[in-house]
Amino acid sequence: MLDLDPFPRPASAEPRRAPCPSRPTGRLPRLGLPRLGLLQFGLLVLAPFWLAACGAPVVVHAAPSGWTAYGAGVPPEQPLSLESLLAQPERYVGQTLVLEAEVDECCQEKGCWMTLTHAGQTVRVTFKDYGFFVPRDTPGRTVRLQGVFEQRLVPESQQKHWLEDAGRPEEAAAVHGDTRTYVIVASGVLIRS
Repeated sequence: MLDLDPFPRPASAEPRRAPCPSRPTGRLPRLGLPRLGLLQFGLLVLAPFWLAACGAPVVVHAAPSGWTAYGAGVPPEQPLSLESLLAQPERYVGQTLVLEAEVDECCQEKGCWMTLTHAGQTVRVTFKDYGFFVPRDTPGRTVRLQGVFEQRLVPESQQKHWLEDAGRPEEAAAVHGDTRTYVIVASGVLIRS
């Protein structure tokens, strides 16, 4: 028999023995799988989650003629009026609704909030995950929005911040104490052109 061992042992050396299965060798057994680097392993583990997320339907409503869309859009359903909302606000707390109203004021720094006012009652509109803004010239224009209606306790510091963003520092200085207010966290806004 032909011996093709590249490192021959002298005849006096001990014969090679197979490792004893009961004695640990310090290495994990190879399963016949290719070795993966950290990046490949991470991709292999995360791929099913990415694929599952890709299968989720995302509905984005196109802006109707005469409107400009911001955020995720607004479904084409009959909107609630601000007057109806403020007549029974407790009925709508925690609900997602479509609302149409005229904008009273808007953040003059970035357009990151706006207010809707009816009969002395104000609803502040913020934007989901700070994900979009509206133009700063929005006051006086009609908007239709979709969002979750909430009642919140707004800290004094936040009230002052909003008044300063609206360009009213004198009123901001006069604010003392927290206050309850209605807020809509909008996922989409349409502004009439």
